[in-house]
Amino acid sequence: LWRPVRLAKSRFRAQVREMEKHRSRMLEVSVTHQPPRWQWEVTSNGEMIANGFEDGQVEARFEGYNTMFLLLAAGWNT
Repeated sequence: LWRPVRLAKSRFRAQVREMEKHRSRMLEVSVTHQPPRWQWEVTSNGEMIANGFEDGQVEARFEGYNTMFLLLAAGWNT
């Protein structure tokens, strides 16, 4: 057996485990039509973080992405 290969694999696994500890969760913005308004939501893995309503689709999309940006700028990472 060639031992350096085993060592490399175990080092790789350890690095992956270490990266998982510090991985950020992904934020998503969705916009849906709820007549007569548009609803925006910022979610993380299906969990709602923030939401709101606007009169137009463009405005709702803007507010959703603006909120996501503010969360990221504030250091959101749970």
